[in-house]
Amino acid sequence: MRRLLPTRPRAAGPKPAHTACGWLLALILAWAAMPAQAQREEPELKARVLFQVMLFVQWPGRTGETSFQFCTLDDTPLAEAMRSFEGRRINDRVFSWRRVSVEQLGACHVAYVGHAGQPALQQQAASHGVLWVGDELGLLDRGAMLNLQVESGKVVFDIGLETLRRSGLDISAKVLRLARYVKES
Repeated sequence: MRRLLPTRPRAAGPKPAHTACGWLLALILAWAAMPAQAQREEPELKARVLFQVMLFVQWPGRTGETSFQFCTLDDTPLAEAMRSFEGRRINDRVFSWRRVSVEQLGACHVAYVGHAGQPALQQQAASHGVLWVGDELGLLDRGAMLNLQVESGKVVFDIGLETLRRSGLDISAKVLRLARYVKES
C-alpha cells in the first residue's frame, strides 16, 4: 500500500513553467549578446597581436628615424584599435598612427589594408620596406605580408614570407613558428 506524504502549500510567486521560460529567455539573450561582445573585442585583440608581431620585424635602411609610421587608407575597427599604441616604442622608434593617401604609403613602416586599401595593395605590395597587413580572407594571395584572422575564438595570423622578404623586410623565426600558415612562394 502506498503512503501519501502531506504536501506543503505552494508559496506565492511565479509558476515553475514561467520561471523556466524566464531562465530560458535570459540564456538566449545572453547567448545572443556574446557575439556582439566578441565583435567589439576582436579588433583590440588583433591590434595587440599585430603590435607584438611588429616588434619582431626588421625594416631595412631607415636609420635616423625617430617615429614608426602605422598607416591606413580607411577607418576600420582594427585600424582604429591600433591608435591605442601611439607613443609606445617599436625598435627604438615611437609608434604613430596616420591616415594617408595612396601616394603617401611609401613613407610608412606598416600599411593596413582595409576595403579601401585593397587596390593599393595590388599596385604597391612590393613597396620596399613597407609591411602590408590585413584582416580579410585571401589577402596573402593579393600581396599582403601579414593577415590576421579569428579561428575558434583565437586570433591567428598568416605570413606571406616571400613577399615580405622581397620588400626587404625580415621577420624573426620565433614569429614564423607561431604563424598558422607561412606562404613561402
